[in-house]
Amino acid sequence: MKIKNRYSKQKIDKKNIRLNNRLNFIKKIRLLTRKIKPLTKMEEFLFIEEHPHFDRLETKEKDKYIYLSNMIIENIVLKNNCNDLFNGILNLYKANPLNGYLGGEIHPEQLKSAILSFSKSYNQHRWTRLCSISPNDKELYKYCDYIEISIFEISNDLIGISFNLSMTSEFKKQSEKILTKKVKAKTIYTEYKYKNKKSYGVSCTALNSYRNNDYEDFILEIKDRFNKLFNKFLPLELDYKVKSPISLNIYQTNYDLKNDKSSYLRSLNFIESFHFLESEKSKVCIRGKTKGDDIIDTDIWYSISVGDNEIDRSNNIYYFVENKKWKIISSSSEYVNVLSLTIAFYQLEEMINYISRERHKLYDCSYKKIRKNFKQYEFLNKNINIYKMMFDNFKYWGYSLEDNYLKKGYDNLNKKYKEYYHQYEDISNEYNFRLNINNLKSSYFLTVISIIIALLALFLTIYFENRQVSSESNNSNYSCRIQNRTKEEKI
Repeated sequence: MKIKNRYSKQKIDKKNIRLNNRLNFIKKIRLLTRKIKPLTKMEEFLFIEEHPHFDRLETKEKDKYIYLSNMIIENIVLKNNCNDLFNGILNLYKANPLNGYLGGEIHPEQLKSAILSFSKSYNQHRWTRLCSISPNDKELYKYCDYIEISIFEISNDLIGISFNLSMTSEFKKQSEKILTKKVKAKTIYTEYKYKNKKSYGVSCTALNSYRNNDYEDFILEIKDRFNKLFNKFLPLELDYKVKSPISLNIYQTNYDLKNDKSSYLRSLNFIESFHFLESEKSKVCIRGKTKGDDIIDTDIWYSISVGDNEIDRSNNIYYFVENKKWKIISSSSEYVNVLSLTIAFYQLEEMINYISRERHKLYDCSYKKIRKNFKQYEFLNKNINIYKMMFDNFKYWGYSLEDNYLKKGYDNLNKKYKEYYHQYEDISNEYNFRLNINNLKSSYFLTVISIIIALLALFLTIYFENRQVSSESNNSNYSCRIQNRTKEEKI
């Protein structure tokens, strides 16, 4: 699969690529001409000396495996848009009907009734499965043949929508190929500047990081292409134009993630054992153990957090499944609490960053710039509204599987939200203060102008009245003189 998504491009340092291309070109020229002009010590260091790399490429242990079984891409929909959601689901299903599975038909009246029941502005903790589809795109269908679409209530105003992608054996083969492939160390040049002087450093790529980066790009590409498919038909609030789609990734493995000391596991950047929480033995549905489906008891590990400056925005759940040929059969209903927490964590993180940016905008803006202050205040209130709707009656799903960690997660999120909402209120009050001052200034200015205009009008009125009286007096005197002259002529 060719990597074309915008998120992977964010990791590319174009300036460093140009530097390396330039130095590699210079290296070829200087090695050809070194007999004519000897190399300097710096050139010998950069172009001739061997630079050892200290990162060993880890290999997977025999009979061990770990792969992504399901990817649940998340988004949100306004309850006001339930009608548009219904029409969008119909059109999405028509363009991407379910292939290869029974029971995939859709009943429009039942679907409409189910969706419109979510339009009430109150969080009643409802969940429903809408339909299942298969991507019409051949390349996407090769990696995911089945998508379960469900909706669930997040708050009084928002519906969560989940797209549960069941990954195919081809996807798993491609993933394993990326995560076990042999990669070679590559020389990387770096430029340093001090005052007007330049110097260069040289290093080698971290082998495991190189491999992890390719895997992350593969996951991001899958997310991006499916998100474009869903966004084409549905009224989704998060467009993911800048940041990658939020997802909950379901892995299965026969590694004991909490206790296994495998160096290969530690080399995978999506495995962070120090963040893991281990649940008690839980029941899970397995397909492939016998002719039918079976329920087994197994260990589950999960991690609900937000990484710093991460490109792939996801949380992970890991199931211990001894046999690689067995497949987990899971429904989005099992993960509603985790799905809600995952999307809320990332939304809160965005809110924190947004408030920080708005604070800088506020104090960089002069009091005198009335229009700019007003526009910034208008955008602030408009953009903060989606975060307000997210946490309006955002609470734990009580009848779901009891989990004290998840309960605390809801409490902590609501607590943090209130803290940062107070910061928004401080910014809002400052804008109100500025606008009130500007209004007072404008009122004072308008009052002064009104007084000046009134005085000017009074002056002009008096002036023209005096002029009119003078004109009438002159006309009267002129008339008298004419009458006198006429009398004299008669005499």
